[in-house]
Amino acid sequence: MKKMVACFILLLILTGCGNTKTLTCSSENDGGVTEKYTFKFSKEKLKTIIFEETVEVESEEEGEKYKKQVEEEMKVFSKLYNLKSNVTFKNKKVISTIEVTIEKLNDEYKSEFENVTYEEMKQNSTKTGLSCK
Repeated sequence: MKKMVACFILLLILTGCGNTKTLTCSSENDGGVTEKYTFKFSKEKLKTIIFEETVEVESEEEGEKYKKQVEEEMKVFSKLYNLKSNVTFKNKKVISTIEVTIEKLNDEYKSEFENVTYEEMKQNSTKTGLSCK
């Protein structure tokens, strides 16, 4: 019996009790822009949102210019909303990433996300034209 209890506890620790879920939604348009949203839930609560946008550009000059523009915008939003952000340019693609930790948002914005469930997020994302899995 003790071995069975120990195995059960180990199983709970390794699987996290099934309390974590990830929802990934994306879209792609004809203009060379791809968007990907990753929503991470723990114990049925939304904990993190990661947004990644990939923009294909025609030239190095265009890519560097766009990268610089996005970096400036990210600085402002990062400070306002306490976000992590990153912008890279490689192989004629500008990739910008924003990570939002719900707990780090101010109370006004945090309240918008605190009670959102996995199914609600999936349903809302699909309604806006995103493909989710």
